Amino acid sequence: MRIVLLFICFIGSFSQLMMAQTPQSQPQQQDSTIENETVDEDSDFVCVLVEVQPEFPGGMDGLMKYLAKNMRYPAKAKANNVQGRVVLKFIVDKQGCISDVKVVKSLDPECDAEAIRLIKNMPKWNPGKIDGEPVDRCSFTCPVIFKLSP
Repeated sequence: MRIVLLFICFIGSFSQLMMAQTPQSQPQQQDSTIENETVDEDSDFVCVLVEVQPEFPGGMDGLMKYLAKNMRYPAKAKANNVQGRVVLKFIVDKQGCISDVKVVKSLDPECDAEAIRLIKNMPKWNPGKIDGEPVDRCSFTCPVIFKLSP
C-alpha cells in the first residue's frame, strides 16, 4: 500500500490534469468521505492530485520569464561551469502563498540556495482547485534550470 501511495504522490506532483486528492503523509483511507471533508488549515493534509494544478501568474511562460529575469547565477558555480537543474517541491496555499520549499534534486549547494531564493520570492500563485474550489494546501514540484550562455 505504501508503494502505491508513493507512486500516486510522485505522479501527482508532475501531473497537470489529475482529478483526485490524497494525503501526503498518511496512507490513503478507504473511507470516501475524506474527499468531501473540510480540512483545517492547521492540519498536515496536502493535496497532491487536483483537477487544476497551482499555476504561476501568466502560466509557464510567465514562470520562465520570472526565473530568467530574477536568477542570479552563483559566481562560484559559474566559474566552475556548473550547469543542470535543481528540482524543488513546495506548498501553494489557497491564497496562492508559497511555503515549505524543499530541494528534491540537488545540483550544487549555491545553485540550490539560489533556486530556493527564487521560489520563496515569487509572487502569489493561482491555487490548485478541486470542483472549482481552491484547496487549502497543494504540493507542486518545479525544476529550476541553470544553464550558462555559450
